[in-house]
Amino acid sequence: HPEQEVMISTAMPGAPPPDGVDIAITSAAKARPGMRTHRLIPRIVVPVCSPDYLRTAPPLRSPADLEHHTLLQSPGDAADWRRWVERSGAPPVNPPRRIGFTSADIAYSAALDGLGCALGRIGFIEADLEAGRLVRPFATVLKGAGGFDMMHPDTDPLPPRVKVFRDWILGQLASRDA
Repeated sequence: HPEQEVMISTAMPGAPPPDGVDIAITSAAKARPGMRTHRLIPRIVVPVCSPDYLRTAPPLRSPADLEHHTLLQSPGDAADWRRWVERSGAPPVNPPRRIGFTSADIAYSAALDGLGCALGRIGFIEADLEAGRLVRPFATVLKGAGGFDMMHPDTDPLPPRVKVFRDWILGQLASRDA
């Protein structure tokens, strides 16, 4: 809808949308009173790393081998790493090093640069997996808490520009899942 003016701004994870916003796409934010929320993408994570990292790092044949690797973490990943290891059936791991980042984008960049293993979010890593820039050493997936949500004022009727955008983005996601 090129006739619609769009302004994109970023905020720290968990921050509520600013006042006066028609639609917000947020991660781990709580809805404000008077806002309607639609889940767009659930938080589903898998360990990923670069092929170069695997060539130079200790063997990574089973989830228990993470004990010998650097784990790359964005906010919320420490608990998800523990849950992922548990879900994989491996005993708890205590890696020699963890590197924390303020965003998943920076953690992915670090994984692409060969600094360790990150938890990649399904919906964001497919292009890097298909291009071979990242690999998934294990099949186990973890559905984590939260995801990406779209929020808009809970009014009836919605302003036409809000309804058009909401219906378009929900339609895009529905056709992707079909």
